[in-house]
Amino acid sequence: TKEGWRLLPMMLRVTRPSGSPVGSQIIVQDPSGRQFRARIPPGVAEGGVFHVRVPAAAPAAPSMWDAAYATPAPRSSGGGGGQAAVPG
Repeated sequence: TKEGWRLLPMMLRVTRPSGSPVGSQIIVQDPSGRQFRARIPPGVAEGGVFHVRVPAAAPAAPSMWDAAYATPAPRSSGGGGGQAAVPG
C-alpha cells in the first residue's frame, strides 16, 4: 500500500556563496526546483562545498522547508547526491 512506503532523504552538494557568513541561512534549490533553507556549517570557506540533506518527497505545505542538516563536504567528494543551485 502507499501508506507503507516512504522516500529516503536526498543529499545535495551546495557551494557556499561569497559574502555569506558561517551560520547564516541561504536558500538552496534542488534539481526539481524545490527550495530549502540551509545553514552554512563551520569549516566551509567561501566557494567551498557542503552537503545538505533534504526530503525526497515534498510535503503539501509550506512552499519552503528547512533542510535537515548541513555538513562540510569531504575534499575528495566524487558522488552521492545531486547538485543544488543557490537562487540569486
